Amino acid sequence: MAYLSDGMGGQSSIPKNPFKEKYQDTIKETIDELYSNPRYWDFFGMFSEESVHDFIVEYATKKAWLMVNGDRMVAKSNSEELIYHETAWNCLWEIQQLKLFSLQTSWRAGLTDLQGVEVTRDFICWEHNISLCPFLEPVSITELNHYMEYVKSDIFEVKNWLYGWQDFDMYRNRGNGHDLSPAWYRFNKGFSGMDHLELLPDVKGDEERKYVQAYKKHHRKLHEFQDLHFSKNLPDLYLNFETMDFFVRTFENKSLQRSFESVETRPESVGRETELQEALRTLNRATEKIELPECDDWKDAVILGARNHRRKKILEHLPAVYDSYLFRLSNGIGFDGQHDQRVYQEYLDNTLSYRDIVREGKMLLAGRE
Repeated sequence: MAYLSDGMGGQSSIPKNPFKEKYQDTIKETIDELYSNPRYWDFFGMFSEESVHDFIVEYATKKAWLMVNGDRMVAKSNSEELIYHETAWNCLWEIQQLKLFSLQTSWRAGLTDLQGVEVTRDFICWEHNISLCPFLEPVSITELNHYMEYVKSDIFEVKNWLYGWQDFDMYRNRGNGHDLSPAWYRFNKGFSGMDHLELLPDVKGDEERKYVQAYKKHHRKLHEFQDLHFSKNLPDLYLNFETMDFFVRTFENKSLQRSFESVETRPESVGRETELQEALRTLNRATEKIELPECDDWKDAVILGARNHRRKKILEHLPAVYDSYLFRLSNGIGFDGQHDQRVYQEYLDNTLSYRDIVREGKMLLAGRE
């Protein structure tokens, strides 16, 4: 058994991950490939050097996850009832994700102490084991009813694209003035002090970034590009949907492209055509008659019809899922079937490694003082 025993709250036993070796080997091989193969350098040369180093590590992690889990995710996308049953469970956990994000914001500001939380990525690790997170009270019927009102609202959307629920930096540092946070977070603005949370400083995050930068500066000589010279004043390269989509389609094989397409959905603000294709897939999977609303444009009718169908199916499944949730809680039955422990194990391993990076960076800075 593996435990996050030195800091994730209680001790959650996790089965040995049979894919761990493949996952870690893929990360290492991808990093080596991106640094050593000149086919990527025209692209990397358009961005600042420091951001390229960050992109390479983040991309390698995402690629490893797709390679390990992609076939399974493609297979899951075929049964409509299974899709909406699992979607309803995910919706229930969204309630807990918002509560965890609020705690993260308070912890970063130094207002809350959480036993075992040492670095910001601890929250990302708990994101992938949210049902066992020891900091959260159980979902209440009031919270469920509030969430169902959100499902009925125009703002509702199923969040299934690249960024995680606890991606604090993405949601606080909004690109181009756009709010990229999940729709469920946006729906709650004005509730439960969410507006106040946005004003809190990121004290611990700022400290951690200094430690990580010190570590990177010390170790950067281990990875150097040959014959690639970066110009000054280049933009930063970020791992978001657009750069991931471009990189996968440009440099990866068809198998990884299919895995990416099955897992990641382009943010709604990026393109209507993508939403139309997703709506057509939703309607094609439907096992019941669906009436499309009257619209001047048939594309609008398809998109709205698919949205209404998704809402209907999720609202149908949520009460039964909540009853199952309460039954499991009252009888001490775990939620292992609702969360992929392989994914959690991968994030757990990364979190423990990241803690070592932060600790070393802190010691490096302390040695210079």
